[in-house]
Amino acid sequence: MARAPGAMLLAATTTCLLLLLLLGSASAKGNGHAFRPVPLSSRVQFPNFQSTDLLHLFGSASSYHRKAVRLTSAEHSAGALILRTPVVLLDRPGNSANSSACRALAWSSVFSFRVSGPADGFAMVLWQRLRNLGSADGYLGYGGGVRYRRSRALAIEFDTYHNVWDPKPSFSASGADGGSRGGMVSSHVGINFRNSVKSLAAQMLVAPLNDTKIRRAWVIYDGRDLAVYVGRGRTRPRRAVMRGRMNLCAVLKKPGFFVGFTASSAASPAVHDILSWTFAVAPAAAQQCPTCLSTTASKTAVACCSPFRCCNGFCLAPTELCGGSKCCGSPANGRVCWANRCCSVTSICMTKEKNAVCCNQVGNSTCCL
Repeated sequence: MARAPGAMLLAATTTCLLLLLLLGSASAKGNGHAFRPVPLSSRVQFPNFQSTDLLHLFGSASSYHRKAVRLTSAEHSAGALILRTPVVLLDRPGNSANSSACRALAWSSVFSFRVSGPADGFAMVLWQRLRNLGSADGYLGYGGGVRYRRSRALAIEFDTYHNVWDPKPSFSASGADGGSRGGMVSSHVGINFRNSVKSLAAQMLVAPLNDTKIRRAWVIYDGRDLAVYVGRGRTRPRRAVMRGRMNLCAVLKKPGFFVGFTASSAASPAVHDILSWTFAVAPAAAQQCPTCLSTTASKTAVACCSPFRCCNGFCLAPTELCGGSKCCGSPANGRVCWANRCCSVTSICMTKEKNAVCCNQVGNSTCCL
């Protein structure tokens, strides 16, 4: 899996990856709980993990000082944190197996985390069957074994170690794999299907995930496109680490999912902490919700229900809106969000970020000084 250095955690470049996820065979029967998905009204929020009553904790996962869930701490261990109640993310009328009758609902997952130790990383997972924890080491607690490869699942991995199936490490001048000197960085974000540890798409990062610093991730799905953002602050970065088209109706048959996180360590102890988590999903009552049209030529209709909102053709979560409420548009139509304000792309004062405001021209001395 992978590693990376200090400073800001942005991808070297924003990668637009078309995720062509293909249909597979029927999901494995295996072990697991009887599946009775219950719609999530709007969101579930854990500002901390003082209580874990709503969660399953598997393997090495445990409450850490009633403030976090520590997924791993020892060597060769694997742990998981999973919501007890499965969440409906697909609207299939009459449970139809026909993907054309299915609509993928918009959802967002925002969480803060802290990682230390050389290997291996963690993943946010969507499981269609709550079953045994996956393997440790490079399998991140969700992969390993034939039965896991057959199961229908989606994982967004935050990998800190380079295994043979991972993308090649990249060089960074600011630090290497937790060190302060320049060198190779292995940390990457990947999109995985069927519990395979080989990512369908992956993006190397320019700073290590495993340097003990607290980071925040935003995983946003608008019913059509999946975007992943990673940053150090509470404000979502303007650039996505990864963005790609994903048809969940085609690759995940049942409407409900068990949502959570898995992690694993290898030969050395590694700590993977989830510090906070908010998961929000649009309700399935699409007829009561406005419809967004994508900006692509296909004009795909997407049901956009509260608390999500249509903005420039996309269904966005409140965390994606400017200042949590304003729809600015996009750089393509000359509008951006800057310092929680909607600004023209030609009127942003960037001289001092702490005084960033909209100006009537770039570098306007009145607002930049």
